[in-house]
Amino acid sequence: IIPAGTTIESESGFAGYILVEQGGKIEANGTAAMPIRFTSSKATPKAGDWGGIIINGYAPISGSTAGTTSATEVDNSKPYGGSNIADNSGILRYVTIEYSGARSSADIEHNGLTLNGVGNGTTIENVYILEGSDDGIELFGGSVNVENLLVVNSDDDMFDFTQ
Repeated sequence: IIPAGTTIESESGFAGYILVEQGGKIEANGTAAMPIRFTSSKATPKAGDWGGIIINGYAPISGSTAGTTSATEVDNSKPYGGSNIADNSGILRYVTIEYSGARSSADIEHNGLTLNGVGNGTTIENVYILEGSDDGIELFGGSVNVENLLVVNSDDDMFDFTQ
């Protein structure tokens, strides 16, 4: 649970990220007057300073059978996907994510916000992603509804959809 108005600063590098595993929840419930801010700890921040936020849910992803799962790109030991359309992985409301998107290689990289098999019981509203390396937000399957998302100055896609 992250209180409204909180700023969380990450150390630099590929290993600095937040991962909500299947069955876990993040409760970042800011307000318009008191948003929650995830950012770099550097004095002069830049895109790619840290890894961003990854949420792994139990909602369906593309696959040959119902309940297909996959492995998190940045940590293959962490699965996502399943058959629970209404999976609830928490709340991101009035949240800013800045200077994220660290890369390990051309094929293994972080986004500002990665939603892996996240279900429609999860609330994603009023999220601002600024100065990211790679995608602002990438959705890997799932059934989550996203409202009022603004991505500014990402190196790759603003919005990316897979699975």
